[in-house]
Amino acid sequence: MTQPSSIFDESFEQAGPRRRRDLLPNWLKLYTWIIICFSIISFLYVAFTKPDVDFSKIPHPEIYRTAVIIGKAIPASLFFLMGLLVWMESRGAIRLNLIVAAIWLSAILLLVLTGGLDNLIFGIYLPLFLPYWIGLYPLRQQWIAAVSGRATGQ
Repeated sequence: MTQPSSIFDESFEQAGPRRRRDLLPNWLKLYTWIIICFSIISFLYVAFTKPDVDFSKIPHPEIYRTAVIIGKAIPASLFFLMGLLVWMESRGAIRLNLIVAAIWLSAILLLVLTGGLDNLIFGIYLPLFLPYWIGLYPLRQQWIAAVSGRATGQ
């Protein structure tokens, strides 16, 4: 009768699924931090600057001022969420980023088609995010199969 060398079976020693953050190349990890920092700076800019509009000609300036601040805070918050979910290894982070990319590109295309080339200004931040989205796209299947650091205890 032969004694087993270990009380554990062979599947115990096999490595588990990879951690999601380990799937990111170094440049994409750096880019994630750049996105997060950029969004914080954008949010602070929105919070501490007043809109550059002459409110004396507007019937309800407080409503307009609030709408302008909310309209600028939503994209800054969305930028932050896009980077933070990737860094926190959320399962749907890449899907959210690709949905935001599709909506953003569709909105810019619609604005240009309906209002002319002057509306390309709404896509001014788009070149900042394109490498980020291009880097995340090939990782989407591996990302779903991997686990977050919270699940592995790291």
